[in-house]
Amino acid sequence: QEAGPRPILVQSLHITNGTEFDYNKSIVDQRNGIKALQESKKPFPYLALGDSALGVGDQANLDRAAKALEPLVTRAKADGAALVLMGHGNEHLDVKSYRDFAEAMNKMYGHPVFLGLVEGSPELDDVMADLEKAKVRKVLLAPFMLVAGDHAKNDMAGDEEDSWANQFKGKGIEVQIELKGLGSLDAWADIYVERLKALDTAMKK
Repeated sequence: QEAGPRPILVQSLHITNGTEFDYNKSIVDQRNGIKALQESKKPFPYLALGDSALGVGDQANLDRAAKALEPLVTRAKADGAALVLMGHGNEHLDVKSYRDFAEAMNKMYGHPVFLGLVEGSPELDDVMADLEKAKVRKVLLAPFMLVAGDHAKNDMAGDEEDSWANQFKGKGIEVQIELKGLGSLDAWADIYVERLKALDTAMKK
Protein backbone atom coordinates (compact mmCIF):
# COMPACT_ATOMS: atom_id res chain seq x y z
CA GLN A 1 0.00 0.00 0.00
CA GLU A 2 2.87 2.37 0.74
CA ALA A 3 4.22 1.79 -2.76
CA GLY A 4 0.89 2.70 -4.32
CA PRO A 5 -2.14 0.70 -5.51
CA ARG A 6 -1.15 -2.59 -7.08
CA PRO A 7 -2.61 -6.05 -7.62
CA ILE A 8 -1.59 -8.82 -5.24
CA LEU A 9 -1.45 -12.48 -6.23
CA VAL A 10 -1.17 -15.15 -3.54
CA GLN A 11 -0.13 -18.61 -4.71
CA SER A 12 -0.93 -21.60 -2.53
CA LEU A 13 1.79 -24.23 -2.22
CA HIS A 14 -0.66 -26.76 -0.77
CA ILE A 15 -1.26 -30.13 -2.40
CA THR A 16 -5.07 -30.00 -2.15
CA ASN A 17 -7.81 -27.52 -1.33
CA GLY A 18 -8.04 -28.77 2.26
CA THR A 19 -8.57 -27.03 5.59
CA GLU A 20 -5.39 -24.94 5.51
CA PHE A 21 -6.09 -23.84 1.94
CA ASP A 22 -9.65 -22.85 2.94
CA TYR A 23 -8.27 -20.89 5.90
CA ASN A 24 -5.96 -18.94 3.61
CA LYS A 25 -8.80 -18.39 1.15
CA SER A 26 -10.97 -16.91 3.89
CA ILE A 27 -8.20 -14.43 4.77
CA VAL A 28 -7.72 -13.42 1.13
CA ASP A 29 -11.48 -13.05 0.62
CA GLN A 30 -11.80 -10.86 3.72
CA ARG A 31 -8.96 -8.57 2.66
CA ASN A 32 -10.30 -8.43 -0.87
CA GLY A 33 -13.61 -7.23 0.56
CA ILE A 34 -12.11 -3.95 1.78
CA LYS A 35 -14.06 -1.19 0.05
CA ALA A 36 -13.45 2.51 -0.46
CA LEU A 37 -15.80 5.34 -1.37
CA GLN A 38 -13.59 6.05 -4.35
CA GLU A 39 -12.39 3.20 -6.55
CA SER A 40 -8.95 4.80 -6.77
CA LYS A 41 -8.61 4.64 -2.97
CA LYS A 42 -8.97 0.88 -2.75
CA PRO A 43 -5.91 -0.72 -1.09
CA PHE A 44 -5.22 -2.72 -4.26
CA PRO A 45 -6.95 -3.23 -7.61
CA TYR A 46 -7.41 -6.91 -6.85
CA LEU A 47 -6.22 -9.62 -4.49
CA ALA A 48 -6.50 -13.22 -5.63
CA LEU A 49 -5.51 -16.71 -4.50
CA GLY A 50 -4.20 -19.43 -6.81
CA ASP A 51 -5.40 -23.01 -6.43
CA SER A 52 -3.41 -25.82 -4.82
CA ALA A 53 -1.61 -28.36 -7.01
CA LEU A 54 -4.63 -30.67 -7.31
CA GLY A 55 -7.08 -27.78 -7.14
CA VAL A 56 -10.70 -28.86 -7.17
CA GLY A 57 -9.62 -32.32 -8.29
CA ASP A 58 -10.84 -32.17 -11.89
CA GLN A 59 -9.30 -34.71 -14.27
CA ALA A 60 -7.04 -32.21 -16.04
CA ASN A 61 -5.41 -31.17 -12.75
CA LEU A 62 -5.10 -34.77 -11.57
CA ASP A 63 -3.46 -35.86 -14.81
CA ARG A 64 -1.12 -32.85 -14.80
CA ALA A 65 0.02 -33.72 -11.27
CA ALA A 66 0.33 -37.43 -12.09
CA LYS A 67 2.57 -36.62 -15.05
CA ALA A 68 4.89 -34.67 -12.74
CA LEU A 69 5.53 -37.82 -10.68
CA GLU A 70 6.83 -39.80 -13.64
CA PRO A 71 10.40 -39.96 -12.20
CA LEU A 72 9.10 -41.72 -9.07
CA VAL A 73 7.12 -44.25 -11.10
CA THR A 74 10.11 -44.87 -13.36
CA ARG A 75 12.29 -45.64 -10.34
CA ALA A 76 9.64 -47.92 -8.82
CA LYS A 77 9.29 -49.83 -12.09
CA ALA A 78 13.06 -50.21 -12.43
CA ASP A 79 13.24 -51.60 -8.89
CA GLY A 80 10.26 -53.92 -9.36
CA ALA A 81 8.44 -52.14 -6.55
CA ALA A 82 4.99 -50.71 -6.01
CA LEU A 83 4.95 -46.98 -5.29
CA VAL A 84 3.52 -45.95 -1.93
CA LEU A 85 2.93 -42.25 -1.32
CA MET A 86 2.39 -40.66 2.10
CA GLY A 87 0.20 -37.57 1.97
CA HIS A 88 -0.65 -35.26 4.83
CA GLY A 89 -4.44 -35.13 4.59
CA ASN A 90 -6.51 -33.41 7.27
CA GLU A 91 -8.80 -34.31 10.13
CA HIS A 92 -11.77 -32.17 9.20
CA LEU A 93 -12.41 -32.57 5.48
CA ASP A 94 -12.72 -35.66 3.32
CA VAL A 95 -10.41 -34.55 0.52
CA LYS A 96 -11.60 -36.84 -2.26
CA SER A 97 -8.89 -35.55 -4.58
CA TYR A 98 -6.29 -37.75 -2.83
CA ARG A 99 -8.12 -40.92 -3.80
CA ASP A 100 -8.85 -39.57 -7.27
CA PHE A 101 -5.16 -38.77 -7.68
CA ALA A 102 -4.11 -42.31 -6.80
CA GLU A 103 -6.62 -43.59 -9.35
CA ALA A 104 -5.23 -41.22 -11.98
CA MET A 105 -1.69 -42.45 -11.25
CA ASN A 106 -2.66 -46.10 -11.66
CA LYS A 107 -4.55 -45.38 -14.86
CA MET A 108 -1.75 -43.29 -16.39
CA TYR A 109 1.13 -45.64 -15.65
CA GLY A 110 -0.42 -49.08 -15.36
CA HIS A 111 1.79 -49.62 -12.33
CA PRO A 112 0.62 -50.19 -8.74
CA VAL A 113 0.47 -46.90 -6.83
CA PHE A 114 -0.95 -46.64 -3.30
CA LEU A 115 -1.59 -43.45 -1.36
CA GLY A 116 -2.18 -43.13 2.38
CA LEU A 117 -2.53 -40.13 4.68
CA VAL A 118 -1.09 -39.10 8.02
CA GLU A 119 -4.46 -37.54 8.89
CA GLY A 120 -7.76 -38.79 7.54
CA SER A 121 -8.60 -41.54 5.08
CA PRO A 122 -7.19 -43.62 3.46
CA GLU A 123 -4.87 -44.28 6.38
CA LEU A 124 -1.93 -46.64 6.81
CA ASP A 125 -4.17 -49.63 7.68
CA ASP A 126 -6.01 -49.14 4.38
CA VAL A 127 -2.72 -49.12 2.48
CA MET A 128 -1.58 -52.25 4.35
CA ALA A 129 -4.77 -54.05 3.40
CA ASP A 130 -4.43 -53.03 -0.25
CA LEU A 131 -0.79 -54.15 -0.38
CA GLU A 132 -1.71 -57.52 1.11
CA LYS A 133 -4.57 -57.93 -1.34
CA ALA A 134 -2.27 -57.14 -4.27
CA LYS A 135 0.41 -59.48 -2.85
CA VAL A 136 3.01 -56.70 -2.95
CA ARG A 137 6.37 -57.71 -1.51
CA LYS A 138 8.44 -54.62 -2.35
CA VAL A 139 7.63 -50.91 -2.19
CA LEU A 140 9.20 -47.57 -2.94
CA LEU A 141 8.03 -45.27 -0.16
CA ALA A 142 7.93 -41.52 -0.88
CA PRO A 143 6.29 -38.41 0.59
CA PHE A 144 3.38 -36.87 -1.29
CA MET A 145 4.26 -33.55 0.32
CA LEU A 146 6.03 -30.44 -0.92
CA VAL A 147 9.02 -30.97 1.39
CA ALA A 148 10.40 -34.01 3.17
CA GLY A 149 9.94 -32.63 6.67
CA ASP A 150 9.05 -34.16 10.04
CA HIS A 151 6.30 -36.44 8.72
CA ALA A 152 8.53 -37.86 6.00
CA LYS A 153 11.64 -38.24 8.14
CA ASN A 154 9.89 -39.65 11.21
CA ASP A 155 6.36 -40.91 10.52
CA MET A 156 7.30 -42.34 7.15
CA ALA A 157 10.97 -43.32 7.28
CA GLY A 158 11.88 -43.06 10.98
CA ASP A 159 13.51 -45.63 13.23
CA GLU A 160 10.50 -45.93 15.54
CA GLU A 161 8.50 -49.14 15.39
CA ASP A 162 5.36 -47.34 14.27
CA SER A 163 6.93 -45.63 11.26
CA TRP A 164 5.43 -46.65 7.94
CA ALA A 165 8.72 -48.13 6.76
CA ASN A 166 9.11 -50.36 9.82
CA GLN A 167 5.48 -51.43 9.78
CA PHE A 168 5.84 -52.50 6.17
CA LYS A 169 9.04 -54.38 7.03
CA GLY A 170 7.19 -56.04 9.88
CA LYS A 171 4.83 -57.49 7.29
CA GLY A 172 7.74 -58.90 5.31
CA ILE A 173 7.69 -56.16 2.67
CA GLU A 174 11.01 -54.91 1.34
CA VAL A 175 11.16 -51.11 1.60
CA GLN A 176 13.10 -48.56 -0.40
CA ILE A 177 12.79 -44.90 0.53
CA GLU A 178 12.79 -41.70 -1.52
CA LEU A 179 13.28 -38.94 1.04
CA LYS A 180 12.65 -35.97 -1.23
CA GLY A 181 9.61 -33.72 -1.32
CA LEU A 182 7.57 -32.95 -4.42
CA GLY A 183 9.19 -29.52 -4.55
CA SER A 184 12.42 -31.16 -5.75
CA LEU A 185 10.64 -32.16 -8.97
CA ASP A 186 10.83 -29.38 -11.54
CA ALA A 187 7.59 -30.55 -13.14
CA TRP A 188 5.77 -30.21 -9.80
CA ALA A 189 7.16 -26.72 -9.20
CA ASP A 190 5.98 -25.83 -12.71
CA ILE A 191 2.40 -26.55 -11.64
CA TYR A 192 2.47 -23.65 -9.18
CA VAL A 193 4.05 -21.36 -11.76
CA GLU A 194 1.30 -22.28 -14.23
CA ARG A 195 -1.32 -21.58 -11.56
CA LEU A 196 0.16 -18.15 -10.91
CA LYS A 197 0.36 -17.21 -14.60
CA ALA A 198 -3.23 -18.33 -15.20
CA LEU A 199 -4.41 -16.37 -12.16
CA ASP A 200 -2.64 -13.21 -13.35
CA THR A 201 -4.18 -13.55 -16.83
CA ALA A 202 -7.67 -14.15 -15.41
CA MET A 203 -7.54 -11.15 -13.07
CA LYS A 204 -6.39 -8.79 -15.83
CA LYS A 205 -9.41 -9.54 -18.00
